[in-house]
Amino acid sequence: MENFNNMLVGKGVEKLDPQVVKEHFEKNTALGKVAKEGELEKTEDQIRLINGVDTMVSDELQRLGVPKLRNLEKEQVHIMPRNYDTPYLPKGKGGQFNAQKLDIKLRTGEKTTKEEILDFARHLMGNNKVILKNRFGFLKTLLHESIHHSGHLKSYVVKLKEKDYFNPYRSGYKIINRFDKKERIILEGFNEGVVERLTRELIEKNREYIEKNLKISEQEKNNNIQKTHSYDLNVDLIKVLTESLSKKEEVPEQQVWDRFKRGHFTGEMMHLRSIEKLYGKGSLRVLGAFGDKKKKEEIISYFTTSSPEERKKMYEDMFPLDQKLLVITEAVKQLQSIMFSAANKHLSDNSSLRDYVFKYYENTANFKKELLSFYKNRDLNDVDLKEEIKNVTDMAENKTLFIETMQRSQEREESFRRKEQRIKQNPVASEEEFEAGAYKEELESQVSNAVFLLRKKGYSTFESGFRNGRHQYMGMYNKNIVIPESVIEYFKEKSFEISLVEKKDRTTINLLPLKDEPVLLEEWKVVWNDFANKMPDIEKIASPMELPIHSNFRKKQEAIRDGKNVYLGYNIAYVDGKVVSMDDGSFKERYFKK
Repeated sequence: MENFNNMLVGKGVEKLDPQVVKEHFEKNTALGKVAKEGELEKTEDQIRLINGVDTMVSDELQRLGVPKLRNLEKEQVHIMPRNYDTPYLPKGKGGQFNAQKLDIKLRTGEKTTKEEILDFARHLMGNNKVILKNRFGFLKTLLHESIHHSGHLKSYVVKLKEKDYFNPYRSGYKIINRFDKKERIILEGFNEGVVERLTRELIEKNREYIEKNLKISEQEKNNNIQKTHSYDLNVDLIKVLTESLSKKEEVPEQQVWDRFKRGHFTGEMMHLRSIEKLYGKGSLRVLGAFGDKKKKEEIISYFTTSSPEERKKMYEDMFPLDQKLLVITEAVKQLQSIMFSAANKHLSDNSSLRDYVFKYYENTANFKKELLSFYKNRDLNDVDLKEEIKNVTDMAENKTLFIETMQRSQEREESFRRKEQRIKQNPVASEEEFEAGAYKEELESQVSNAVFLLRKKGYSTFESGFRNGRHQYMGMYNKNIVIPESVIEYFKEKSFEISLVEKKDRTTINLLPLKDEPVLLEEWKVVWNDFANKMPDIEKIASPMELPIHSNFRKKQEAIRDGKNVYLGYNIAYVDGKVVSMDDGSFKERYFKK
């Protein structure tokens, strides 16, 4: 087995305890050997096939001069009924390798229905009924997944607090990018092409071994009508690339193909730069997108055309956002400079907020993501960005607006952290929180106490806190609210204006600062508490409306109260009355019920 420390990437890897890392991977591997619900008992023939594909892969690795990282154990292969259907082996999927637990799930190759048997009968030569068991199709799927199993693996550190948690990051050439929290899969189609071409090659190389040792005759293989061409386009692309590089480098095509194969098992990817050199800038971006089924034929055309101009046009059609990214990258540099300068100028006596501004705007990837999100549904141009830069410049020059804007951003981030910490420590909501549809910790700190005090007085609050301007607000599912004149006058003397906006089914109360200097969170907290204390009691609404976020919160709390297992978010679940670290996928795999 490979060095466990070398299986990790990400910030903070060097701080991890090697023993903890080892135990984590060993625990996951052990889970991969646990029998699945509904799993079929393996026959002697199926065990022979499992050992056989492991032998074929071992021989190929030896030929390539690549050390074998792991053996395929029969307990890691789970043979499921034909009707087995979960998100991890959905309908129509013959097999699946799990890079986290190193296990393989396969459907049984048995053909059992009358229609299937009749369909096979039309293609049979003679009366060889053993073909109904589809042993060759089973072998091929198993070999394909075992090549995935033997490939290079890496995990990404996604949490470094009380416990360390890792998610799959590399499997062969495939990259599962979660660095920006939104999953993006790169080179998946290329990876499948390499694995499938090698699968077919090993079957051809081992014809004699398959017939003599695995007892699958050529007749059985030829009569099998399983759809074995799911990755035809992927294999075609690999052949186009190896043949083109062979011609360019003036070396045998087998030499290039061996290089591709080694990379799957060793993790070496630098050789892919030769593709960029041959096809031009952006070619690896195109190759990375080959997993998108809608773009497959277009990408094949990209790599088969001899015209650089045509490739450039195809690239622009496939990735129209790339030009926007170039413009945004320049805008990011300008905005960073503006914000750093403003932080140094306005926050010399507020080190906490100053540090937050620098940390936030130094994270270029997140900053770019926000700008892209802002322009997602718009036709981005220089005028748009110039307007955005002007708005940021105006805000940054105004000390009050700058401090209050940064304070709003920091507090919203803090509320997410507080919620995560609360879930880890005690996810069971109090009765007050259950009625409010939220944990107290996830509300913005300046309004939290006021919200719960007002709810005791009968006000059905559902939103509160910062708005985009200087004012703050509180939304309630109450109509005909009256703010006493004495309350309005009281706050006017403290330089705050109160306004009330009524809509069809709700009321919004706004508090607007009238003074020019910044209003800090502690002052807002006093203001909101004063407001809540001075408002009169009213009759509580029996069945107020609620937002989906509140109803979902209550559903999870009801499940907890009923003793059920619940996924809470933040890679945390409530299982058997305890808080455990678990991602959403693992929770679904273990507790998902159709």
